Formats: sequence, structure tokens, C-alpha cells
Amino acid sequence: MPFNLICCLLLLLMSGLAFPAAAQTGSWTAEYYDNVELTGNPVVVRSEIRPRGNWGEGSPHRGIPANFFAARWTTRVWLEEDTYQLSAQADDGIRVLVDDVAVIDEWRATGADLFQLELPLETGEHKIVVEYLEQEGRAQVIFNMDPLLTPPPEDAPRARITARFLNMRNDSGMHGDVVKLVTMNQVLPVVDRNGLGTWLELEFGDLRAWVNASYVEAENLDNVQTSDGSPVPVSEVSAVVTTATLNLRDLPDLTGRILLRIREGERYPVLGRNLDEDWLWLNVNGVNGWAHNDWLDAQPGLETVPVLNEDAVLSDATITADYLNVRTEPSLEGRILHIVTQGQIYAVIGRNADASWVQLNTEGIAGWVSSAWVNVLPDLDAVAVIDDSRETPLEEEEGGDNANEGDPLPAAQTPVPQDVTPEATAAST
Repeated sequence: MPFNLICCLLLLLMSGLAFPAAAQTGSWTAEYYDNVELTGNPVVVRSEIRPRGNWGEGSPHRGIPANFFAARWTTRVWLEEDTYQLSAQADDGIRVLVDDVAVIDEWRATGADLFQLELPLETGEHKIVVEYLEQEGRAQVIFNMDPLLTPPPEDAPRARITARFLNMRNDSGMHGDVVKLVTMNQVLPVVDRNGLGTWLELEFGDLRAWVNASYVEAENLDNVQTSDGSPVPVSEVSAVVTTATLNLRDLPDLTGRILLRIREGERYPVLGRNLDEDWLWLNVNGVNGWAHNDWLDAQPGLETVPVLNEDAVLSDATITADYLNVRTEPSLEGRILHIVTQGQIYAVIGRNADASWVQLNTEGIAGWVSSAWVNVLPDLDAVAVIDDSRETPLEEEEGGDNANEGDPLPAAQTPVPQDVTPEATAAST
């Protein structure tokens, strides 16, 4: 390559300019504006995998205000003739244009509503644009587009997605890499499951990948194999319900969706527990879910029951600080394990009571970071509470190798402690 061309490329990279991602599948040109009209020059231009962001009370960049900003993602992609399902969620507004025609136009405060439509497209190159509006409060957006697949027969092993957006991973656990995003109400074949029934392998076209079973409604699983090497549950440990009515939930938290109710005196196998043994993972006549341990009598004991915290959470955290300390406990007193850097993405294991700290799986090391310096998707509030500590918003602190705990935040971005729902009575736990 000529020397002058090499120099030009280096200058472009050093200037921070992003190359357009026009004709690459799964690559978008993202433009971020410091106004809501998408006018003038964007503050930031970069290539991203998909239109997606969860900035909380903050913004995508220090040069963009926390309120009243906008973004635009653009891609050109070759598609085969088919009907496609488009799914979009935003807080506040969103607009989706396909070949310059607005197919979703909700340029207003939507309150994180989910918008879905089925769109027939002909074979050829198509231009897709997603525009996002942030007014005030939380800032969040996500978009997905897939061929509309024919659902498997009603008597076949299959699963309907119940989460608005759900990660498909290349392994059965939060350590697995995300290989695809699927959306609510898609019905996919089930081809495998892990021993505990907490993860299912689904088929999406030619792709096979794993999803957290808490976020699907599965049926006809009796003949589905177990081949991922995880332990098949044993029934030596069981629990008897000690209250009149007890809720079985899809998460070890009072915010979890109620799957069904179990009754006093009924006994079920215990397949897992959370870290503090506050919640037990039960198999209720083939339905797996979480029940509060205050209203269960487990015998002979929980010592041999596996901890399933990593399977109870379906969230990722993106590091937003230049450098961020990972600690042994949710406190500045915690020993620093190592340092992560801006843009890295890790699986979320859990959080403390006021969501001021989150525990991450950082390359196999479980450690705590301040939530002030991460963006958690899909929702920090939905992450299981695994530590009951509370803390006021974090101040800047010198870390190892002269790394700060995070860049100073403007006042509008300072985290606000969140209330935690108090323990409920037995009938509503």
C-alpha cells in the first residue's frame, strides 16, 4: 500500500472519524446529536452492531446533554424476499424508516412502549433508518428485525418468547456469548435443554443457540434431550409449603412474574437456590420457578443444592467510564480485583438493594462495580438483589494504576438511590 495512503488512513483514525457501515449486515452508522431535531453536525459518529442504548439518566457521550438529544442509525442491507418482523422500544420517541418510508412513527414520549409490525419486502438492497428521541428522564432504545418464521407444530417441542427482547447465547449460561437477539411472541423449536431446565437451546433458521428458560413459555419438552453436560437434578432435597398460598415466580425477586401458586402441605423437588438462600428454585409438576424460602421447609438441607444466581439474571452491562475498578464487595472498602475499560460488555450477576452497585462476571471473575459507570440492559431494576447493602451515590476515587472509579458525572446524571419493595405477606410473596 502506498505510503501516502497509509498516512491518510492513520490521520482519519486519529481524528476519530467513523467509516460508514453502509452495506454490511449487522453493522450500522450511528449518529448522536445534541438536539431533538437531528440538525447540524452530529457530536459523535461511530459504527455499532445495532440500534441499542440504555443510558439511564445520562447520555451517550459527554458532549451530549442528559435530556433533549436525538440519535440516528443507518444501514443498507441485502434481504431476500420475505415478511420481516420489526420490534422497537424507546423511552422516549422512535421512528423507523424502510426505504425512506416511515413504518413506525412514534416521535413522542412513549414511556418505553413496545412497537411491533410485520413488513413484506422484496429481494434486494434496502435502506433502514432508526431515529431516537430523548426528552426527559430515562434514556433507552432498542431495535430488532428478523424474518417472520413459521412456528413449529403445536405438538412439537417449542417455546414462545415472553420477554420483549431476549439474548440467544452460544452456551447454556450467562457466560455464553450473545449471538442473536429475539423478540416477544416469536415461537421457536426447542432442540436441547440443560439438566436443571434453566436454559433451553432454540432453533432460529440455521442457528441453534441458548436462552434463559425464565423468559419463555415452553411446551412438549418430555422428549427433549439433555446434552450440555450440566447435572440433571436429583430429588434428595425437597421443600414443603408452610403457608396457605405461595407464589412461584420467574425471578428470585418480588418483581418476578407469577407463574402459578402452590399450596400449604405440597412438596416439590428443590433444584437450585440463590446466593443467600432467600429463594429456592422448585420443580412444580414440570414447571420450574422461584419461591421464597421463608415459606418453605427444605429437607434434609440446602448444602448440596446448586447456586443459580447467574441463571436468574438476563442483563448485560457496558462500561461507560474510561477505567473502572472491579471490587470484592459493593463498597469502596472492597479490595480491587482488576480494572475494566470503557466499551467492554459483561454479564450481570446481581445488584445491591438500592442498585448503586452491580456484580459482573468479568472474564470468569465475579466482582462489584458502581452502577454509576455502567449501562445495564434491559433493565437494572429487574436484576436480582443478591446483597442488601445500600449506599449514597459514588464520589470519584483514585484506583489502581491511577485509574479513577469513573469520570465525574454532571448533576443531571448523578445516580439516585432506588426504593426496594418491602417483604410482602405470605400470600403475595
